[in-house]
Amino acid sequence: MTAVPLEPLRDRLSSLDRAPGPMDVAAAMRDEGMIVTDAGLIQVVDALRRHSVGAGVLDPLLREPGITDVLVNGPDAVYIERGAGLETTLEGHETAVGEPTYEGSERSE
Repeated sequence: MTAVPLEPLRDRLSSLDRAPGPMDVAAAMRDEGMIVTDAGLIQVVDALRRHSVGAGVLDPLLREPGITDVLVNGPDAVYIERGAGLETTLEGHETAVGEPTYEGSERSE
């Protein structure tokens, strides 16, 4: 799967004079040349919501039971505390704090 930047989608959606819904997100995805599936749309809507009203890529870490602290020391240096000392973030968590992307939709050519 190719990482797709969310910024172009946000730019398209921000030009609406109302709050965007899933149909608007699907239209923006198509306009950006992305293949739209039900599962892909749900994931993109969730990613956009997480990056606009949540803590972005840190959201899953903040929601995980047992994690008491999340420390960001740079775009690739994210540490967590579970009560036994600092750990680097676990495999499977999206941890790069830079440009938000969505890894799940492919571009059509």
